[in-house]
Amino acid sequence: MKFLFPFVFFSAIAFSAYVKRNAKNDLDITMEILNKEREANTTRRQDISNLDYIHLDPDRLPVLTAPSSKLADYDQKLRGYVDKKMLNLSGISNTELKLTYGAPNLPILSEYDEAFTQCSILLNKYGQTLMEEGFSREAVELLNYTLELGAASSQSILLLGKEYQRTGNTSALDQLLLHASSLPDSIRELTIQKLRDL
Repeated sequence: MKFLFPFVFFSAIAFSAYVKRNAKNDLDITMEILNKEREANTTRRQDISNLDYIHLDPDRLPVLTAPSSKLADYDQKLRGYVDKKMLNLSGISNTELKLTYGAPNLPILSEYDEAFTQCSILLNKYGQTLMEEGFSREAVELLNYTLELGAASSQSILLLGKEYQRTGNTSALDQLLLHASSLPDSIRELTIQKLRDL
């Protein structure tokens, strides 16, 4: 019993020191984030005219003689992106964008990124619907173009993989596996595993 009090006393002191050290680390991290954000908000506008903009090539969209209303709708919506500037800024924080290109450019950069996101969604849905409606050749061409743009979803990659497996196109399936290795961390391993399991 007489040894219990010193143990509890020293444990309490050690715990208190641990909490203080962690609180100081948390405060340091918070201050670093706030300082970086303050610097980002005062960064002047930079020239963004030479960025690697993404442009949708209308000649890469399928030409169908008798499309369903759903396919025609996807085609019409996608053609609305032909003249729009787009950027894939996924994985880059607003703070990093402001530090690099200036705070005044953030709204237009966000607009370009949102355009790319919406265009990507349409391309993937269009390709998947083409496949569902029996336009497999057109679906493969469109989904490959989606890959080139860096806009393909995991689901579209798997759809391509199934089509390559069905047609015995092993070299294209190997290329698809290589492409899948450059996907974001959150979906990379699962997509690669599903492709290997086809």
